[in-house]
Amino acid sequence: MLILFILPSCSSGYLKDFAKFENSKFIEPIIFGDNFEKTTYKTNLTVMGNNLSGILLIKKTSEEEFRFVFVSEIGLKYFDLGIKNSNVKQEYTTHYLMPALNRGETKDILFNDFSKLTIQYLSKSKPIIYKQTTTENIAIKYNEPDNESVYFLDDNNSNIERILWKNNITGKSQIILSHYHTSIPQQIEISNKKYGLNMDMKEIIND
Repeated sequence: MLILFILPSCSSGYLKDFAKFENSKFIEPIIFGDNFEKTTYKTNLTVMGNNLSGILLIKKTSEEEFRFVFVSEIGLKYFDLGIKNSNVKQEYTTHYLMPALNRGETKDILFNDFSKLTIQYLSKSKPIIYKQTTTENIAIKYNEPDNESVYFLDDNNSNIERILWKNNITGKSQIILSHYHTSIPQQIEISNKKYGLNMDMKEIIND
């Protein structure tokens, strides 16, 4: 039997028009699913008014770990960051970070932003499901030690189209995902107003 409950919401401002929703058959969408191996994005990164462009590789190196490697068109490496999901937390590894990016909170912002794309892989995470009171749209909230992340689904509740969160150190951030192709978003836009960080990514599809 399908069990549905809608309860009053007491969450953050991100969920003002939403209420808690319990559905025994609801399946959470995953941005990079179980069969995902790797993909590449044509990427522009702006930090504090400085622009870097090149290719961003996202690769699943194990069942728990992802690597994010950003290089220029001529092969100059900007960063190589690893995120491992295990034991109800995410572990960050800096394999390489160019000195120009290793200043202020830039590294923390990059890790926080990329971690949102893989948070569903936490083995024991217990997300809270919400439903918009005026539509059928679903939102998923993850309570983390340092911040609260909210994932908003598209009108069909089949893909994640927006992620919002606030961190005490890095401030508010947003990720917009669109144009899904074989369950992978072809376009990803990341923004953090506090530090002027913006990243525009367009997947490179080899036919």
